[in-house]
Amino acid sequence: MIFDDFINKYRGVGVDTDGFPAGNLFQCMDLMHKFCQEVLGITDLRVLAASNAKSVYLNFNNVFGHELFEKIDNTPTGVPLKGDIVFYDFPPDGHVDIFIQGDVNSFRSFSQNFRTGSKSIVVNHPHYAGVLGWLRYKKPVSEPMATITQKDLDDLRTRADNSHNLLQSSLQTNNALVKKIEELQKATISYLEKEVLTEIQNQIKRLG
Repeated sequence: MIFDDFINKYRGVGVDTDGFPAGNLFQCMDLMHKFCQEVLGITDLRVLAASNAKSVYLNFNNVFGHELFEKIDNTPTGVPLKGDIVFYDFPPDGHVDIFIQGDVNSFRSFSQNFRTGSKSIVVNHPHYAGVLGWLRYKKPVSEPMATITQKDLDDLRTRADNSHNLLQSSLQTNNALVKKIEELQKATISYLEKEVLTEIQNQIKRLG
């Protein structure tokens, strides 16, 4: 699944992957893990698991599955890429969501529990205040396979036919050359036989 389809599927939906805590099932970490499962193809819930969102980033090198991601700290000139997992230092536990688009000044993200209890929504951020940094998956996010059109098939068939015709033409030319060589060889042998026979006859006459 690509990220755009993920947003369309879960926008306005409460996402829960672990059933915890009982009082507020729809946590920001739930949406992050669902994104890892359905977009990145990471099904092991231990990956990027921690007691809270902020701990994933601050304790990154000790988090299970950290080797799958590149950690990028927030800087005045840094801009995440679409699909990067963004971490915040909001008290008390921090926050995490997925970057959609933006520049050095503002950005949009797909977020759950951005406001306590809110379901999955697109959030407009007017600044990067509170952003610790982001994680970038080291493997490319899968994209749908390109659709093969009838024109593509017709072009392939035309190229195949042209290649076949060229091969047949080459074979015919080769056969003609082989035939010509054979004819020349026969003519040469016949000529030499006549020459030898004439020489033998001349030798007989001189001996007689």
